[in-house]
Amino acid sequence: MRAEGESLASLIAFAREWGMEPLVEVVAEEEVDIALAAGARVIGVNNRDLKTFKVDLGRTGQLIQYAAGKHSKEAMERLLWVGLSGVSKAEHVQSMKASGADAVLVGTSLMRAADPKAMIREWQAL
Repeated sequence: MRAEGESLASLIAFAREWGMEPLVEVVAEEEVDIALAAGARVIGVNNRDLKTFKVDLGRTGQLIQYAAGKHSKEAMERLLWVGLSGVSKAEHVQSMKASGADAVLVGTSLMRAADPKAMIREWQAL
């Protein structure tokens, strides 16, 4: 669902009324601005271009840096940044962490792993 401005703020408020904190997905700087203006606390950066399906793992760090350049350190510390899409190796997790991501969303690589528990343990240790 794509929501902007007041409608996004209303959806965030609705989720919170139900005791949930929504993840607001962004792919570009202007969407970061919209998400933050609407009061988002959890921001997921989709590293996949949904038109070409090409993955750019640097997008997460780029958008975190963009936000950090516009907002105070205190405001940034209240946010949770999640790197979405394309995370399939420990090096990717390390890169996301180094770029300021607090978490990553892992799907396909975890489902295809020979030993998912071992993979999770390895990545948690990073």
